[in-house]
Amino acid sequence: MPIQIDLGNSSYKAKAQKIERKGPILGIDLGTTNSLVSAPVAPSGKVEVLADVHGQKIIPSVVCLDSTGKISSVGEDAKKQKGSNHSNVLFSVKRLMGRSLKDLESERHEIPYELEDDELGSQVRIRVSERSISPVEVSAEILKALKAQAVQALGEDCNQAIITVPAYFDDAQRSATKAAGRLAGLNVLRVINEPTAAALAYGWSNENPGTVAIFDLGGGTFDVSILKIESNTFEVLSTSGDTHLGGDDFDRAISAWAEVKIPQDHALRKLSPQQLKAKLLVEAERVKIELSDKTHSTFILSVGEDESREDNSASIELPIDRDLAEKLWLALMTRALDCCMRAIDDAKLESSDIQDVLLVGGSTRIPYVKAKVSEFFGKEANDSLNPDEVVSLGAALQGEILSGRGEDRLLMDVVPLSLGIETVGGAVSKLIHRNSTLPVEAREMYTNHAPEQNAFDLHILQGERELAKDNRSLAKFKLRGLTPAPAGYHRIEVLFRIDANGILNVRAKDLRSGKEHEIEVRPSFGISDDELMNMLESAYENAEEDMSQRQLVDLKVEAEGVVRAATLTIENVKEKVSYEELAEFKARLIDLKNAVNANSWKQLREALDEIEACGKDIAELQMNTAISSALKDKDANKVE
Repeated sequence: MPIQIDLGNSSYKAKAQKIERKGPILGIDLGTTNSLVSAPVAPSGKVEVLADVHGQKIIPSVVCLDSTGKISSVGEDAKKQKGSNHSNVLFSVKRLMGRSLKDLESERHEIPYELEDDELGSQVRIRVSERSISPVEVSAEILKALKAQAVQALGEDCNQAIITVPAYFDDAQRSATKAAGRLAGLNVLRVINEPTAAALAYGWSNENPGTVAIFDLGGGTFDVSILKIESNTFEVLSTSGDTHLGGDDFDRAISAWAEVKIPQDHALRKLSPQQLKAKLLVEAERVKIELSDKTHSTFILSVGEDESREDNSASIELPIDRDLAEKLWLALMTRALDCCMRAIDDAKLESSDIQDVLLVGGSTRIPYVKAKVSEFFGKEANDSLNPDEVVSLGAALQGEILSGRGEDRLLMDVVPLSLGIETVGGAVSKLIHRNSTLPVEAREMYTNHAPEQNAFDLHILQGERELAKDNRSLAKFKLRGLTPAPAGYHRIEVLFRIDANGILNVRAKDLRSGKEHEIEVRPSFGISDDELMNMLESAYENAEEDMSQRQLVDLKVEAEGVVRAATLTIENVKEKVSYEELAEFKARLIDLKNAVNANSWKQLREALDEIEACGKDIAELQMNTAISSALKDKDANKVE
């Protein structure tokens, strides 16, 4: 089997991809700053954003841990502690998903909590008190809160979900998002691009055909996509973006301005750098929001949470207006508009070819952002749908299409980042370029560089840089068994094919000998299988939801079926295998029976794996015996 890598792109003919609907399919916008969940609501079946018991739809993407490292609160309660309990409050972790410490080197100084690499050096972790926690685990807590909110709102269990990600998320970031969903007890049916989901939500209520730009500025990431919408067809022509640009950066611009204004002898300077940074960011966010409604604001910062703001020795007040803020944000908007120009160029269009500009993401509420986008495209930007809610709504509509309840739509997405292989000297040979429309395939011929070479190394990469070391590694493998020959003798055909579901198939074949590579590699996001299993086990042991018990019950049912089958197998082959083989199989069966009674998911999973490995030869013998018996019966029937 060729290598398979799930790139998470959402391109498929809906009516050809129907799935069995087991309860509502949630549409989740897992945001940097805020997160939402949507689903069809009875009795109308209309897709809506789901609210909690207090009527709040948005869950801040913030998680707070206590002094022992355990999760103490998620959402609004956790956000309230950002300024006072900064060392234990985790936010904006979406920017850390699938990233290593090296990946974050340029912005590490802006993050107000301690980071460290995992043992492999491929996934950053966050140090909180005595605990080290991964962004996947933090995101899973946010997803658990969204799931609980959906269960409360709908009055039924919800296990299936569509989760959105920025279009520019690479394989590692998409895979980390899927793992967070799995850890939260969700069956993640698709990880789809946020602009595509937004276009679906807008297109659902607006059937006017045309070419549209989706300008998606969230809390921590930015995407712009150019789509052609005709009838029920949504074709992504191009996409561009910046995974390190969002509302958080607008906050940091104000924060940096305010920090410079604090006198060196002021009491605020006695705070630790991390504590001061946390307080600055909290106040900067408040000022940013206030300036969206007013032309003037005041940046107010105090030493203690309970200090009087009239105490000049403990606090500082800095007047700020929109004009000043917009000067601080000019460089950020220039970066965003540069991405827009690149997307238009990649789509081979002009700004005048864009019929509509759709605003997505909470940061587009900033008047300056809307004005600059409207100016760039030469038309008033469209924010007729709530920019905070549109992505979540689109994801839920995607779920309705998958389940067969929604109207058929053809969604034609593109490859967000180029794909290729490493060549001699560490360069990258790109086979599939970014913004290629799915499905797509490409093939290239390569040869052996060195004489007497009996194997061909392939290193699959994702990214736009020219050197392999600067791109994301997806997989490595060897094509073995080549006949030693002079340099340039072998003809190695490498085929990249991405199907409509976003699955990358890679095949390497030596046309001289016919040797072909056969292996399957799952996407890597920096967490080992053992670590993920430990995280899952920890989630099952500590979760207060019914999900943990149900998972254990399901596994017990599976195990009890294996016990019955194994007992029957022993009776059928006990005189056909050695005493040692039979004794080993019986021992594993006893371990499995004990595990069924132990109420440990991990122990039960390991016992099932062990008896499966031990029983392969015995199962094969049983099958051969059954086949031989069947053949004898067949021959006897012929004689008759």
